[in-house]
Amino acid sequence: PSAPAAAAPAAGAGDAAAGLPAVHPAQGPPGRAATIVGSADHGATLFAIYCATCHGDEGRGGVPDPGSASGQVPALNPIAVTIRSSNPGDFAENLDRFLQHGAVPGQDGGALRMPAFGQTATLTQAEIADIEAYVMQQNGVDRAAILSPGIAPRRYFWLTAGASAALALLLAAGWALARGRAATR
Repeated sequence: PSAPAAAAPAAGAGDAAAGLPAVHPAQGPPGRAATIVGSADHGATLFAIYCATCHGDEGRGGVPDPGSASGQVPALNPIAVTIRSSNPGDFAENLDRFLQHGAVPGQDGGALRMPAFGQTATLTQAEIADIEAYVMQQNGVDRAAILSPGIAPRRYFWLTAGASAALALLLAAGWALARGRAATR
């Protein structure tokens, strides 16, 4: 596993089961993007434009960063355990802190610095959410579970659509019945 973008902070984030706290406070507070369910497909396109130069294709790393502890920019696929969490909300917040605020300058001595995409408004909050969704997908975590934990998004859609259709049919039948009774009077 690689170090996070700004090297492992004293207080990290990860899975509580691994004995790690569930937030990553080193970068500052998460932004609004941490609560938006982004599009992993659009995130892949944005990642290729804004992130792959430093983090490698599909976030696999291997890009030199002279002066850093590992000598390379951290991989995001797989991502460091201090950032990853199986809880999609925690994982999104951990990623969001880096995307909003960039890497903390001078923490690991590397020559490259991660831009503060949120603070500089280089990316919109929706675009940041898309990149987060892509990185989470690359690490096997479903970003959509933030809003509907335990229900896959496609299943949730069909359940909601089916319930709406059934309700519409019941209302139409009730209206037709009421109209038929009114016509016989």
